[in-house]
Amino acid sequence: MKPFSFFSKLILVFLLAIMTGCEKIQEFRSDYLVFPLGRSFLAGSSVEITVAGQSYDGEYLYDNCGSYWLQVPKEDLEAGDEVVITFTRRKTDLLLLTTQDAPGETWLEPCYYIDSEDEALSEKALALTEGLDSAYEKAKAIQTFVITHLRFTPNYSSSFKVKASQTYEEQFGTCMNFSRLFVAMSRAAGIPSRTVWGNVYNYNDNGLYDFHHQWAEFRDEDGKWHPLDFNYTKNIDLNDICYLDLFCNPEENPVTLDRSTYTLAYGDIKYPHDYPATCTGRFGYALISDSRPDSMVLEYRYVVE
Repeated sequence: MKPFSFFSKLILVFLLAIMTGCEKIQEFRSDYLVFPLGRSFLAGSSVEITVAGQSYDGEYLYDNCGSYWLQVPKEDLEAGDEVVITFTRRKTDLLLLTTQDAPGETWLEPCYYIDSEDEALSEKALALTEGLDSAYEKAKAIQTFVITHLRFTPNYSSSFKVKASQTYEEQFGTCMNFSRLFVAMSRAAGIPSRTVWGNVYNYNDNGLYDFHHQWAEFRDEDGKWHPLDFNYTKNIDLNDICYLDLFCNPEENPVTLDRSTYTLAYGDIKYPHDYPATCTGRFGYALISDSRPDSMVLEYRYVVE
């Protein structure tokens, strides 16, 4: 099984910056299964793909929201075919990515879940960042506030449906709510930011690399994206192989929004207000090897029905 080349058949999709963030466009082709691949391969990790037991060198989609996807035409698949995606997460020096994205204004506008225009929320964000100069300083102040302001409450069945402003008022939530509040307050303070949808190792000390998690990232003045979390770690510039980013900006991502075009082939996904949620928190990854601190290998298998 050999690693594929992302850039041999990479399809770049350029999206317009509008009031709701990334917008779906008509150039997308229909009848695809799509699998999120994240960006870890850009920073020392790798991903290998087989379809029906053969190395797969298909078309790989960049959605202009920071994420890469494998797209497989449904017409090329037969019932019983298995898509296997193997990620090798490797410990490397921190690399702050400057991926090609939609214009910066996209990451400053509100959307349904990230309602950064809310008066109370935006006033607090401006007060927290008053007198601070850099995006990093402002983001750190907002992160600290979010961590201290919110109480973690594992109510996964309803947390997907909650806007940032409601979380601000109620002062509790899950990882989705922490990250949405951070992004909403950061945008209100003029910091380009977005959420990150991914997988995390060892939820509740279960020894598995198979639990849905959401964190965030913000962009500095040099165009570099800084990942950060609020729950498993409190670090800015997150660089941990126990995290696997799968795609950015789930509240606004054009691939998950366009379900008439794409089927997200991941577990039992539901779409409350277009957000791709799994109420079980599980995707079906298997941890193949654990050689920390150097590397971890995990595998996802999807059988075509």
